[in-house]
Amino acid sequence: MLRALVLLALTVPAIPLCGQSRDGVFHAESSLVLVPVTVTGRNGATLQGLTQEDFSVFEDKIPQPIVSFGAQDAPCSVGIVLDASGSMLRLLNRSRIIVDRFLREADPQDRFSLWTVSTRPAGYEGFTSDLTALWKQVMRVKAGGYTALIDTVYLSVNRVRSARNSRRALLVISDGMDNHSRYTAGELLRVAAEFDVQIYTVAVGTGVGSAKAVWSQEERRGRWLLEEIAGKTGGMSYALDLDSDEEISLVAAKIGQAIRNQYLIGYQPRDTSSSDRWRTIQVKLHLPHATVNARSGCYR
Repeated sequence: MLRALVLLALTVPAIPLCGQSRDGVFHAESSLVLVPVTVTGRNGATLQGLTQEDFSVFEDKIPQPIVSFGAQDAPCSVGIVLDASGSMLRLLNRSRIIVDRFLREADPQDRFSLWTVSTRPAGYEGFTSDLTALWKQVMRVKAGGYTALIDTVYLSVNRVRSARNSRRALLVISDGMDNHSRYTAGELLRVAAEFDVQIYTVAVGTGVGSAKAVWSQEERRGRWLLEEIAGKTGGMSYALDLDSDEEISLVAAKIGQAIRNQYLIGYQPRDTSSSDRWRTIQVKLHLPHATVNARSGCYR
């Protein structure tokens, strides 16, 4: 059953730092920095079979020694954030199809939770592998109210980071607009960049509909927000034409593959000082015509 979650009651944990522990948070006491990486080819499909020698890692533009490397298709915990605010009234039914296609990519050990965006965030109770029960919740969602998108993503990031599976992600389906959040875009981007949760976004309705200049500006700002939170966390961002079932299925499959098929690169920082400041991270691939998606940095 969906229950309202008032953000004023949210207790935000201490700011996490680099070095992954069992709870998935980056901590300063660990000198090893772990970076999940997804590599896609020209067609957007994930590339597998790469080796450690195919990658280079830079922290603050300084090359770093890779000391651990792995690749596996691991079970994941995914929070699905479905925008059900008033601005999504004409888009909700088609957005449900994205969720349906995405769930079809699920493995038996994957676990999911549903969050909805409206005047207040609302969340499905916990994570579940029961896709039938989850889908019933999706079908019960009705569009209406203001749009607290930033608050909902902020809250869901904090919840998904404590999920059972070590691989954690968010899938956000929204037009990107927000008119009722307590948190700012900057605060969300800071938290999204700090926590070990990759965010994948699907922008729907962007550039479609009203010709009002102010509406177009809101759409552009919303699209920018979705791209930013995906890019900073090592996720991927898409804009969808909801009239195309083929495109919906293709994007849902790409996101499902990207979440599950990743490389985990560990490097030992050359700068061992702990000053609790932002360190930029860049992962480069020594192959042409491929795209690397990785978190943009961390605090260490």
